[in-house]
Amino acid sequence: MTTDISSLPRTGTRMTFEEFQALNLPESSGLSLLGGVVYNEWDEWQSADGDMTKRNWRHAEVESRISYLLQKWRQNTGYPCRLFCGEVGCEEPTRGLDVGIDVAVFAADAMQDQTEPFIKGVPLLAVEILSPSDRQGAVDDKVDGYLQAGTAMVWIVNPRDRSVIIKRTGHSTELHTEESHVSGDDVLPGFSEPAAEFFK
Repeated sequence: MTTDISSLPRTGTRMTFEEFQALNLPESSGLSLLGGVVYNEWDEWQSADGDMTKRNWRHAEVESRISYLLQKWRQNTGYPCRLFCGEVGCEEPTRGLDVGIDVAVFAADAMQDQTEPFIKGVPLLAVEILSPSDRQGAVDDKVDGYLQAGTAMVWIVNPRDRSVIIKRTGHSTELHTEESHVSGDDVLPGFSEPAAEFFK
């Protein structure tokens, strides 16, 4: 049985991972838990005039393109990992990380004996594709949450200016425009593509 919508927690509510899981939210819910704080992605889709501005076709196209490039890399290198797209959720109980990630790469051993609806553990790579309605503060919170939970690398992809920002704990932030190559470094060994390929 799912939770009545009137009793759902508001953005900013503090909860434990167990309390959040007990809500038994439907897959269509925009709620997630990041660092023990409830985050509502639907809030990020509210435009200035109050209309919903869901992710547009450009977001979906870039998500598909990045998934293709990562699948091609995995097939060519045989690297042991699993690739997901379309709001994949994962859980890291000590931080309560349960976020809809646009594209994610997980180590193969993270998927052993997987029976729960959310993947246990954090991804090697998390990809955030920006939408026109995204607020910078909310994006920063999500990215910081990934890194603090142990995600090795985060790509922040902006379809509007056709750029890719790479963030890693202990490394300088990298900005890649269409002319430069996005590298997986030691996180995704052998991955290297021009940033322009993300937006074709």
